[in-house]
Amino acid sequence: MNWTTHINQFKGSKAFKLLKDICNRRANIYFLGPYFLTPFLMQFMKRWQYEVDKSTFDFVFGKPYNLPLKYLMEVRKMERLIVFIDGAYMLAACSERNVKYDLFKLIPVVKKDRKIIRSYYYDGIYSQEDARRLAEYMEKREKKISFIKNFIGRGITPRLSTLKFRGDKPIQKGVDVRIATDMLMLAVRNAYDTAVLVSGDEDLVEVVREIKYLGKRVEIVAFRKGVSENLELEADDMWYLEDIWEQVKREE
Repeated sequence: MNWTTHINQFKGSKAFKLLKDICNRRANIYFLGPYFLTPFLMQFMKRWQYEVDKSTFDFVFGKPYNLPLKYLMEVRKMERLIVFIDGAYMLAACSERNVKYDLFKLIPVVKKDRKIIRSYYYDGIYSQEDARRLAEYMEKREKKISFIKNFIGRGITPRLSTLKFRGDKPIQKGVDVRIATDMLMLAVRNAYDTAVLVSGDEDLVEVVREIKYLGKRVEIVAFRKGVSENLELEADDMWYLEDIWEQVKREE
């Protein structure tokens, strides 16, 4: 009985069906783990005096799995990413520079080859009551709601806070607290491995530090001259918008 016959017997077994089901359910895992798969393979190899290599795995599991043996011997999990976008920061920073960015281009750029769990977008919005008082407020409110509706189906969750007034001037209150709370809560729940924070706000330094204490990585996305020095120093990695601007700018 040659090795091809052995493999065909294995592919028809319940054990192979179980392994294939695990592969399908754990599509984000590059391996099946030393605690189950490796002992099984060792028994299989010992019984049939069979040498395992990459071509064999292609033959057994099929091309979608394409598992080199080295991935069976160590844990290799795809890095999970959550992006936290301070919308007010980006709006103010871009207005100062008279430029516009495209949020839907920015997220894929910072994602790279990692698994993105979700993105959160934080901003302020006029309440319905305030919007009724002035046509300008109503127009801005409707424009923002129209923009937010573009998030549907793109894995972006809007986190909006009602704008408050200091005299006649609208101001954002509590946005930094909401960003910090979400980042910390999701880190404690182990929802991500790396947080990408699109902001340059000094007020977020402490929460970044706390998240790193929990064993998470934090990357900062900001303009070079629009980021707190302390926040920059706390970052595990920096994405300077000037360096990636051609990839993220909005086309007119």
